[in-house]
Amino acid sequence: MLGMSKLGAQYPQNATGTTYSASPMHYGLVAGYDYWILDQLSIGGEISYISVQAASASVNSVSFNTDSFSTLNFMLALKFWL
Repeated sequence: MLGMSKLGAQYPQNATGTTYSASPMHYGLVAGYDYWILDQLSIGGEISYISVQAASASVNSVSFNTDSFSTLNFMLALKFWL
């Protein structure tokens, strides 16, 4: 997967201050599998890894920077297919 992310933040974090947003690129991998129990019922899993790049934004001539970060997600699902 490859695309744009939408990040929003507020500075300072503990008060009503300046809000800003940035749209850094992200990339990652997704894999999944379904095991059929019955004709309309399956149990499956999914794993994904997403890496979001660093971003910067400027509000009223003040620059804000966000660090890059990554996520690793696991999901187990019981699915009923119509």
